[in-house]
Amino acid sequence: MTDQTATLPKPEPAYLVNHRNAMKSPRGPEEPIVRMYDAWRLYAQNHQRRYESPIGHDGVMGPAWASIGSAIIDLLNGETGRIDCGTLDHVIRTYAVVSGWGSEL
Repeated sequence: MTDQTATLPKPEPAYLVNHRNAMKSPRGPEEPIVRMYDAWRLYAQNHQRRYESPIGHDGVMGPAWASIGSAIIDLLNGETGRIDCGTLDHVIRTYAVVSGWGSEL
């Protein structure tokens, strides 16, 4: 007989479950952070569709957009409810790089 427990998936850590729930259905202090993050991402996506170029490559809009991303990261030092700030910080920095912003936020 084989050990069946080795094939069972590990439960997701509670902090990630809370983070995912906060990002999907924000409440209280989570809502402005999630809305700003969503708008920041949407702005980059719309720029990509309109100009067929990543926003990070735009010499005027790119720095302004990166500045907003950096400001959202700074706001993670305040009240954020169930949001895991380390996770969102990493996601924002990664999204900036993927969107053509080569330097550190």
